[in-house]
Amino acid sequence: MHIKDSEIKRSFWCFISYRHADNQQPGRQWATWLHHALETYEVPADLVGSPNLRGELIPERIYPVFRDEEELPADADLSRPIISALNSSRCLLVICSPRACESRFVADEIARFKAMGKSDRVIAAIVAGEPNASTDPAKIKQNMVECFPKPLRYEVEEDLRISDLQAEPVAADFRIEETGEEGWVNPQAYRTHMQSLGLPAA
Repeated sequence: MHIKDSEIKRSFWCFISYRHADNQQPGRQWATWLHHALETYEVPADLVGSPNLRGELIPERIYPVFRDEEELPADADLSRPIISALNSSRCLLVICSPRACESRFVADEIARFKAMGKSDRVIAAIVAGEPNASTDPAKIKQNMVECFPKPLRYEVEEDLRISDLQAEPVAADFRIEETGEEGWVNPQAYRTHMQSLGLPAA
């Protein structure tokens, strides 16, 4: 989604925070896939109109979802439209990977969203790496690589300072169950990958 002035005033059900490197490899374009999956998800009819745990009425669709398609220069700061979209979004979905941990933009988006008092509306989507691998002694010993950006792992103050209080984000795991490795957005993408290696696709 290229940001336009008209979009600054919109409300979004979800803001997808991601590193653009996690949306480039064929078959692993996680942000594009999740964006489409959320906006086309059919909410069960018996849930529509009923209150969720926050007392909000469940909608017919999770629409619109905000995803910035433009990669910012390394020396840039979050733009006014991005900050406005964060403020206007009900939830933040963070695509988590070692690549995302290296992005100061992802970290800034998480910190700003939490500082707005919406820490309980942050969801982690794990696509690669290991949660809390930088703080768990057992995972450090195994040389696992962190996938949760620091503002996701800790609470954030209103002034954007990261506190020492650890957070417990809700997470969905999209890694391969048997190995913990990065998976694929659909079976066809996996088969294409296997064929490119000259291997049979199960």
